[in-house]
Amino acid sequence: AGSLCVVSEAGYFTTHEIISQKKLGILIPGMRRIDNQELRAVEFERRGLGYCVLPEESSDRVVVKLKDVISNNYSISELNHNCSEYIGENQKLDSLGKRIDTALEERI
Repeated sequence: AGSLCVVSEAGYFTTHEIISQKKLGILIPGMRRIDNQELRAVEFERRGLGYCVLPEESSDRVVVKLKDVISNNYSISELNHNCSEYIGENQKLDSLGKRIDTALEERI
């Protein structure tokens, strides 16, 4: 709970846990390409939820991103807003999915 930043691979559940806790993440996709970690990490950064460092990039980039976090070059209020927005979008999708499932069950 007291961490400012999480450095992790970009697994599905790990990524969503970082977002739900509204923590800044530095995601480094695993070298395996079968579970979309690279796409997830790139989208994570695009949405302003943290940073993506690809495995083929220099480890110096991770250090640069950590320095950005430590020196507060990343806006925590912006991160909180982006995480809340992402969570809200997913709750709407989850609600829509449940309504579709219910409608399909009623038709059977």
